[in-house]
Amino acid sequence: MNTPIVNVLLSIFTGSKWTIKHNDVDLFDVRRRPWYTQGSSSPKDMLILIDTSGSVHGQALSLIKVAVKSILDTLGENDFVNIANFSKSVTFVSCFETFVQANHRNKKILKEGVDNLQAKDMANYESALTFAFDEFDKFDNSSDSGAKCNRMIMLLTDGGTDDAEKVFNERNFKRPDEDQVRVFTYAVGQTANPNRGIRWMACANRGKFSEIPAMGAIRARVQGYVDVIARPVVLSNRHDMKWNSVYRDGLVQIFLSISNHIKMVPY
Repeated sequence: MNTPIVNVLLSIFTGSKWTIKHNDVDLFDVRRRPWYTQGSSSPKDMLILIDTSGSVHGQALSLIKVAVKSILDTLGENDFVNIANFSKSVTFVSCFETFVQANHRNKKILKEGVDNLQAKDMANYESALTFAFDEFDKFDNSSDSGAKCNRMIMLLTDGGTDDAEKVFNERNFKRPDEDQVRVFTYAVGQTANPNRGIRWMACANRGKFSEIPAMGAIRARVQGYVDVIARPVVLSNRHDMKWNSVYRDGLVQIFLSISNHIKMVPY
């Protein structure tokens, strides 16, 4: 089947008629499909930091694990990712010691590492963020290609007052605007812990602060970061396209999608 594609997001091979069930609740949300998340934002290098201190236990830790997996599900093969957990020290959750392509196999290994996390000790935000910036610098200096576009830290915790301002002053604010790392923070759990510090981290570093009080809020709150990193794509008024690999959608059609590929610009 030969189908010309001009100024479209995707093409479906082969076409099929959908069965519409008018009496059922329609839970389909196009914003959760891989072609949407990859087409509405640019490729990214992402480091996910998980707070596994002693205060993050029980339901809070369970919510964090599900939220991290939901974040991974928004990534595609144009993205690079790794996950580290921190308390008194910082370690990667899996055998990966650098950023890896966010393909199905690598995401599965990362999810298995997340499942094995346990809470203990006290959280040290400064050491965790220093670790994150060190990893970005090492990745930049390595022979690995990476996304060469957006770079971001996703910090999931149960709250905290430490804003680690010294680390950001030394490691992020002095970078050129196009090289700065975005920071997205998530306060997870129903406990009313202080969140002033992690809220400041996100606002000062072109990110977004979100609260995840319950399981039902995970998808919507996690998806919020996509809107933020899509802003430079819109403001730049450029339309650089990059093809994704063919994949099979949840509705059992084969999709071929196109995503924006653009250098991050300040907004």
